[in-house]
Amino acid sequence: MRYSARATRRPNLSGWFIVFLALAFLVLSVLSATSDSPVYSAVVGAGAMLGMTLFIPVCRPRLPYLSPYNWALALFFLELVILPANMMTAGIRRGVLPSIPSAPSIEYAYLLTVLAYVSFAAAYAVTARRPRRRLRRVRTWWVMSKSLGVGYIGLGVLGFGLIFSAASLLAYYANPMNRVADSRSAATLASAASTFLRPFLAFGAVGLWCRSVDAKRLARVPLLLSGMFCGFVMSVTFLSYGYNRATVAAPLICLAATIGKYIKTLPLWFIAFAGALLLTLLLFVGQYRDTRVGLTDVVGDRELAASLTSHVDVADSLQINSSAPQFTAYLLDATEWGNHPSFGQSLFATLMFTIPILGKPWRASSGVALYNTLIYGNSRTIDQPVPFVAELFMNFHVLGVICGYALLGYFIRHLQEHFEGSGGALHAFSVQYVTIWLCYTIHSSCLVVTQMLVYFCPPIYVLIFLGYFRRPSREGQRVARVPERLPRPTFQATGE
Repeated sequence: MRYSARATRRPNLSGWFIVFLALAFLVLSVLSATSDSPVYSAVVGAGAMLGMTLFIPVCRPRLPYLSPYNWALALFFLELVILPANMMTAGIRRGVLPSIPSAPSIEYAYLLTVLAYVSFAAAYAVTARRPRRRLRRVRTWWVMSKSLGVGYIGLGVLGFGLIFSAASLLAYYANPMNRVADSRSAATLASAASTFLRPFLAFGAVGLWCRSVDAKRLARVPLLLSGMFCGFVMSVTFLSYGYNRATVAAPLICLAATIGKYIKTLPLWFIAFAGALLLTLLLFVGQYRDTRVGLTDVVGDRELAASLTSHVDVADSLQINSSAPQFTAYLLDATEWGNHPSFGQSLFATLMFTIPILGKPWRASSGVALYNTLIYGNSRTIDQPVPFVAELFMNFHVLGVICGYALLGYFIRHLQEHFEGSGGALHAFSVQYVTIWLCYTIHSSCLVVTQMLVYFCPPIYVLIFLGYFRRPSREGQRVARVPERLPRPTFQATGE
């Protein structure tokens, strides 16, 4: 008897897990469905996701669990399975809409989301089947130098100094009324510069931490502790943007994805537990942001702190923040279901909406302006993002939905490829960061995508720009020489 080394892979059971989870959600929801629930379309949506997962292996979840494709797949699972289950059990919530659309309109709007997922998955599968070339060479400049990291931190501190003093910064975090007053203040050149510079503080901290991860000079526990401190710096930085929950959650998720790829593989149960905890904290932050009390009042009064969480309507928050089908149906009913397509005019205007100066002439004709005017009856209140699937349908009808989400599948495929072959921890973090904002087109609006790419991604653009003119560092050369991680061989007995 002799022993031969055979490289074996651990079976990826996440594809089967999502199958059984989708079936469980579907069965329980149908059994407890109300009379006005979108039962038939929910069955079609869950069936589409099950079919793609079962019969197309490349469309199954990948390892590690936190990666660009898995993030997009999770959002489609939210739209096609969890959200219909919530609507069937808790009812269809009106939210900010003047009225709830008819049941057939909601059904058709949901089927547009199903079509969007099928187009996304098909494009991802087609591009994945082609023989992909490996990255020509690892970009060694993804390893941030110490001087550049310190420079990033200095720019971020300058951004805080342009708009805050030490006392006003503490008051900003401690009292929601100060945040309201700050949001209503007149825009100045200093405030605009501060908006662009503050993210450099977070990315400077991330870059220096990723440098330690790539160099492997610290043990696992110190790396995790320093990563937790890095997460604290990012949270403080992005909370300064009006307590926007998405800007805080996105970098924390990217930090967890980087840890799972380069430090320690995160099990699925831990990701689910941490995600539930983060979601609970974000719901609390949302309630606190809308109150007129200070942080010291909440900490000192247990009853007040309990009331902030007890008044959270999870079903309402889920349907509003996920752009449930009734919101798409309301907009499409009001625009006669694409009988008068704008052929890209309103879509382009929405993409330009948040861009300073250049986007001002386009804002009145944008889809987001039309959507908010239909809801509030005036053009002054703009706080509801228009669902991306509805905007594509208004502009190019069904063909727009198919092509738009096929293009998204193509982009996600390339981002997944860069994440798997990333040349360093900062590279993986940046790819996941861009992915999270790009995937807002699945459950929200393209308005959010352009806003985040313009205001929160300049540190990544600067890093890429400087990389073309900077010689590779020693750390970067060492990372470039590291071969691709191979499966650990296991020895199996073979008889002769």
